[in-house]
Amino acid sequence: MMTHQYRGFGLNIASDIDFPELLPRTFARADVTIIHGPVNSNIPGDRYEQDDFITIISPTEYYLDIKGNCRYQVLAGDIIHINPYPGIDGRSIRLYLLGSVMAFVLFRKGLIPLHASGIIKNDKAILFTGDSGAGKSTTIAQLALRGYKIFTDDICVIGKDGLGTASYPMMKLWDDTLATLNDPAYSNKDFRLKPDLDKYGHFFHDSFHEESTLIDTIFIIRPDDTINDIHYNKLSGHKAFDALAQQVYRRYLIADLALRTIYFKTISALAGSCNIIEIYRPAGNNIPAFIDRLEAIINELPTSL
Repeated sequence: MMTHQYRGFGLNIASDIDFPELLPRTFARADVTIIHGPVNSNIPGDRYEQDDFITIISPTEYYLDIKGNCRYQVLAGDIIHINPYPGIDGRSIRLYLLGSVMAFVLFRKGLIPLHASGIIKNDKAILFTGDSGAGKSTTIAQLALRGYKIFTDDICVIGKDGLGTASYPMMKLWDDTLATLNDPAYSNKDFRLKPDLDKYGHFFHDSFHEESTLIDTIFIIRPDDTINDIHYNKLSGHKAFDALAQQVYRRYLIADLALRTIYFKTISALAGSCNIIEIYRPAGNNIPAFIDRLEAIINELPTSL
């Protein structure tokens, strides 16, 4: 029997390692099991190798070696083996497990991890996507200071029904973001994500929104150093689909035709069921002005549902 039980990504997760990032829950049956165990890199599949990692992807198994950090393997039956390198801290191990490894598990279950942060407004989710550095986490942190409830950070799980589910109750904020926010609510730097990373976890376990939720609007944030003013446009049709598809987290992990079909249908349905807004902001740190404009747009938009 696993020592720890959690809820995360809409799944029951049993683990023999502690996960302060996840929500403790008690259940009879696990959807995912995480254990210290042997890993095997000799599996059939597509192999990708760079200086700092090795990935092997097959329809049923996944191997990830973050060199010098940890080796992971997803086995049939949704069992995850972890095999850390000597001397590696638990936070570094969990960081990759909660990212790429869980993305593979979600895809295999027919779920789509969207690279998005979000808030709740009128019992519906408003999501913010964009490339790394677009300001997704900063945006929801600022909106939380204005009274909005945080829904999720970094990943929103999209089901076949089009509903969104939050990943886990932790925001990840860079040190310079904390300086920009300059608020006591974000003054705590006790939970550094990795020893060599100036990024910190901020928890919201007490207000975590566990239920799958209708998605009303998805903003795609586009920082642009060639503009001076904030502007936006609503996308539809193939433009909405293409923009959302680009924001699927680790989509290269979709390993077979059946899963690609689910991915296509899910993103197509999502693109047609909610507002898809591409919003351009001047690059830089004038985040309060962007949040002012963003909040005004949110209040101007008709509900999509």
